[in-house]
Amino acid sequence: MLRILVTTTIVSQRDTQRLVHFAMEVDEPSLEKVHEALVRDGSIFGQRIVTEFKTEGVRRIIGRVPQIVGLATLATATICTYEFVEPEGGSDE
Repeated sequence: MLRILVTTTIVSQRDTQRLVHFAMEVDEPSLEKVHEALVRDGSIFGQRIVTEFKTEGVRRIIGRVPQIVGLATLATATICTYEFVEPEGGSDE
C-alpha cells in the first residue's frame, strides 16, 4: 500500500481559488507503478483518506471512501508526507 497526495483539476466548491486535493491509499507499491497504472488504465483506484486536522502535519483518519481518479482530472500525484493517526481501536476498515 502506498499513500499519495492527489491534486485534481477540479475547482473546490468552498474556495474557487483552490483545486480539490486529498490523500489516497493505492495498492501500487511505488509512484512509478501508479504512473504505469495511469498510462495503462487511464485511472487509479484506491481509498480516499477522510481526515480531520490534529496538529501541523498530522491528520486523524476518520474514514476511508473508495475512489477512482481518472487521468483527465488528475493534475498531480506525489508521495504523501502527512503523518496519520488511526482512530482509537485501530483502522476503521
